[in-house]
Amino acid sequence: MCARQAVAPRPSGLQQHNGALVLPEPAQPAVQLDRSGALSLDNIRQALIRQEDSIIFSLIERSQFARNAPVYEPESIPVPGFATSGRRYSLLEYLLLETEQLHGKMRRYTSPDEHAFFPDLLPALVLPPLTYSAVRRPGVRDSALRRLGRAAACLHKRFAAVR
Repeated sequence: MCARQAVAPRPSGLQQHNGALVLPEPAQPAVQLDRSGALSLDNIRQALIRQEDSIIFSLIERSQFARNAPVYEPESIPVPGFATSGRRYSLLEYLLLETEQLHGKMRRYTSPDEHAFFPDLLPALVLPPLTYSAVRRPGVRDSALRRLGRAAACLHKRFAAVR
C-alpha cells in the first residue's frame, strides 16, 4: 500500500502548466507611456543630480579603504590584457576594459549619452542596435570622447603618482 502524500493548498493566482506551477501572464497596460518630457531640462537636471550624488557617495565609500598601488600600476599584477603599445594593462585598466566589453555587447555605448574609455576595442553587439533621435548638435560626441580620454589619462597619472 502506498502512503498518500499531503498536497499543499495552491496559492491563489497560480496555474499548473506541464506539472509546474506558474504565475499567469500580467495584463498588458492599454496606455502608452508618455516619453515626450524625457529630455526636458527638469528631467535632465534631476538625472544629473542623482548621478552626482551616487558618484560622490561611491567616492566616500571608496575612501575608507587603503590605497593599493599595484592595482593601478601596469605589469604589477599579471593580467591577460595588453595595450596596443605592447604594455600589459594594470588591473584597474583590465577590469574597466572587460566591463566595457560586456556592456558594449549589450549596446550600452550606442546611447548618445554613454561613452567608453576604450571605444576602439568595443565588441560587436549581441542585441540589435536602438535608434535615438538627435538631441545634440553634430561634433559633441567627438568632443566628449576627447575630454573622456584626457580625464582617463589624468586619473591614471594621479593614481600612479601617489604610491
